[in-house]
Amino acid sequence: MKIVGATERATLFKNRRLCLETTFRQREHVTLLQWGITLVLAVVTYLAISVFGLMFILDKLQIKNENMAKLIYLCMVLGSVGIVIGIMYIIFRIYNYRRAWNDFLLHGHLEMNTAIVKRVKNKCVTYLEKGSVDATGNPYLIDYQIDASGVLFKKPKESDTILVLHGEDSWHNEVTRIAMVNAETSKYLTDVNDVTQWENLNRYPHDAAVHLQKGPLSLTKEEKDALLKKGLKNQIKIQLKYVIMFALGIVLAFTVLAVSMWYDTKNNGGTVKPLGLYIAIAEAIAAFWVILARMLGVRNIKAQLPKEVKSVHEVLHLNSKFAMYRYVEVCIWDEEKQNYVQKNYPICNMFFKNKRMGTVYYMVTGSRNEHLLVDKEHMGN
Repeated sequence: MKIVGATERATLFKNRRLCLETTFRQREHVTLLQWGITLVLAVVTYLAISVFGLMFILDKLQIKNENMAKLIYLCMVLGSVGIVIGIMYIIFRIYNYRRAWNDFLLHGHLEMNTAIVKRVKNKCVTYLEKGSVDATGNPYLIDYQIDASGVLFKKPKESDTILVLHGEDSWHNEVTRIAMVNAETSKYLTDVNDVTQWENLNRYPHDAAVHLQKGPLSLTKEEKDALLKKGLKNQIKIQLKYVIMFALGIVLAFTVLAVSMWYDTKNNGGTVKPLGLYIAIAEAIAAFWVILARMLGVRNIKAQLPKEVKSVHEVLHLNSKFAMYRYVEVCIWDEEKQNYVQKNYPICNMFFKNKRMGTVYYMVTGSRNEHLLVDKEHMGN
């Protein structure tokens, strides 16, 4: 495997469209700061429409019907704000996508290797990477899951020689990309010792799965209980972040409601109390809802998690499936097949989106076959 230098990085970045998307990569979603900027622009647009839109309706269109004027005004506000949000969302997604390629190809550690494509089936490209061997010294295959989209999407063919790029993203998570080659990048290819009976080789969905432990971990009851406690603590900690976000939103909403009630009472001749009293009452109600949400959330987490640990396995998180129930697709050792397989399990992680695809976790299985994914560092390893 070759460490990629500055010249190779520049060439790869120039030909980055040859790199194939994978389902095992974290997506570059719009960040909280970018949503904040979008919200500010949406508010500015709303204020501008409130001033100039009304002037346009009254002066230019000269609509006398009040209901029609309100309808046109509402359409102008919703249309303009929606367009601004849509445009900013697209701009930030494109920016984040390009920044991700900068992080992967131009910054951080990056290694390059050569592989031979052995099979292409649907969105799976199975390849044999040069020099890759497992713990027993045998070569193995990787079933690379492609995130294919669009009719113009291209993928390699059987017997093609491709490049395998091992790097990291901006969060220093390990990322592997495969890339088709052209005349400019073909000079980086090296010879690969092919295997004729490749169907008999072990196949893994990700390089991280090569070193997964076979079978359940040998843990004492104290270690299992400690792992379950730390998993619970992690779930409650994540839930607290969402409660804080909920608290900020509900406090702001109740503050606006309190000011509106005070203003309405003042204008309608009612008994007006100090504005601070209205806000204090509103925030007391908001605090009650926040505390209730926290208590019910913690209670719900405890109710869903396993009460006793039956077994603990090392698994590789491949994909999340959300329907009526939360499911996770993992790579795990199968005793009957004596090989690593992909299986779906119902999962009781309430905040599963915090788990990264392509990462090895401990899967805790309870006495009622409940499953919980816990970060490996929670075991102190």
